[in-house]
Parts: sequence; structure tokens; C-alpha cells
Amino acid sequence: MDSGSEITAHLPPEVLNWLYAYQREHQFASLEGAIVDIVCKFYAQGNHLPERVADLERRVNALSREVIHLRQQLPENYDRLREQLAAVRLSHSGILHNLRDRVEALEAEVFAHRPNAVDAEADS
Repeated sequence: MDSGSEITAHLPPEVLNWLYAYQREHQFASLEGAIVDIVCKFYAQGNHLPERVADLERRVNALSREVIHLRQQLPENYDRLREQLAAVRLSHSGILHNLRDRVEALEAEVFAHRPNAVDAEADS
């Protein structure tokens, strides 16, 4: 079968290009061989098609149930995360307040023992 045959004359260019690529990839001597291979593979898989469709339906149903479950958990997870974030903020706030108090106490102790500029000038 050549590119000017009756079958290929009615094919859109993108399908014909795909057939030529399939022919090259699978190393068929002619386009006719590639077409026969495709048709045979299609019919060989045809017997398993209902099983494959049923399997896909089961997978879609399982994924749908999982999505529903995740959507139901979303508010719980969101609330739990907000509570955890509030606890972390409160904890950090307390730590920062404690550190600020310690720094102020250290500054008061350090600067209490250091003579200030006014006392230094009075001594001179």
C-alpha cells in the first residue's frame, strides 16, 4: 500500500503522519503492514476491553470515595492546624516576653554598675 492508496487518501494529514511514524518505529516494510498490525492489536485487545473498563470504573469509584473522605477531613484538619498555630504563637510570644524581661534585667544590672557621663564630668 503506497501513500496514494484508496485508504490513505481519505486520512487527515496528522493521522497519516502518525501512521508513517508507527511504520518507521516498528520497522514495517509498508504502510499496509503497519495498518494491519494496528487493526490486529485492536481486535486482540477487544476481548479484554470490558474488563479494562470495569477496572477503570472501580478505580474511579475508589478515587471518588477517597476525594469525598478527604473533603470531609479538610475542616477537621484545618481546625486542628489553626489550633496548633495558635499554640505555637502563644508559646513564642511567651518565650519572647521572657527573653525581653531577661535582657532588661541584664541591662539594668550592667548599667547600674557603670558610671554615667554626668558623674564622670563632675569628677573632673
